[in-house]
Amino acid sequence: MAGVSSHRTGSAAARHRQRETRRKRFLRRRLTLLVLLLAVIVGAYFGIDWALSRWLGKPDGTASQPTATVQLTFEPDVLLPVDFDGDQKSDANIAVGPTKNSVRQIALVTGTKKPYTQVGTAYEVPAFRLEVRDLPRAKQVLVLNGSLPKTGEEKKVEIPGGGQATEAAGGEPFYQAWRLDKIRGLISDDFYALAAPDNPTTDIVVNKWLNALWFYKDGKLAATYRVATGRYLDGPAPAAANQDKNYVTPLGKYAITNLQVNPAYNKTGIQGGDPKNPLGTRFMGFSVYSGDAANVWAIHGTDQPEHIGKWISDGCIRLKNQDAEKLFEVIKTNMTLEIVNTRP
Repeated sequence: MAGVSSHRTGSAAARHRQRETRRKRFLRRRLTLLVLLLAVIVGAYFGIDWALSRWLGKPDGTASQPTATVQLTFEPDVLLPVDFDGDQKSDANIAVGPTKNSVRQIALVTGTKKPYTQVGTAYEVPAFRLEVRDLPRAKQVLVLNGSLPKTGEEKKVEIPGGGQATEAAGGEPFYQAWRLDKIRGLISDDFYALAAPDNPTTDIVVNKWLNALWFYKDGKLAATYRVATGRYLDGPAPAAANQDKNYVTPLGKYAITNLQVNPAYNKTGIQGGDPKNPLGTRFMGFSVYSGDAANVWAIHGTDQPEHIGKWISDGCIRLKNQDAEKLFEVIKTNMTLEIVNTRP
């Protein structure tokens, strides 16, 4: 009897192991099916998201996420019309609040009558000129145009060798920009990048009015930098007879032929690499007249980064040192530069 009992016990254990094996196999199959189902759902979601992004035309390939709309939180005294569809009809407005303590509020709103519905975030901005306009690289952009404080009045100065120049006294323009999105409202963007010229004929373009530099690679905008330029706003072109006293940034097209790392400042004997060197850490010289050896005018760094954006140099184009170093990495000898003085 003991042998029979043992046999029955062994059979029960075998049946139990079989049941456990079948149960585990069943659970694995259900888990596999669940993972596959989740993969299908996630794939479908991102497929729909991608399709929406294509339909909405977003450049970053992600669909706009709706922003909760609320009633406008301030009373506008100006409404700037926005034409999203290009049909010469207003689709929305920029609400501009009254000036308080030299600032005012702005927001994208829908509707033409009170109560206005605010889309996205409202911003506080300095009380300067605002307009909705097209820029070379974006349509329907809200642009704020202000100016730095003046330190006096512009004055006429005589230049050795003949001619006069106008010396700046502050008042340089500055700009801010917001792209307009009918779902997300105002989206802060880089005005200077949006204002970069299309179809340049040179590798680098500098706009003295904007104090902006644009670098192009294969004809496409690759980098945008703020710069400082000459304190003379106009006047005769630099020449050998007046190079020491002519502080105008020369307009025209040039070739960059003198590349230096940690240049020395020979006027006062400051060695290269000195943190007080006015030429900064990089020098990209271009020839303005025959015989100057591309050693007088240049794009270079600075020991005074607080001056970027101003008309303040002796005629050269100054960059922050970190920006000069980035530009230097992609500059090659005989790359071309055009300097212009045009308002956007």
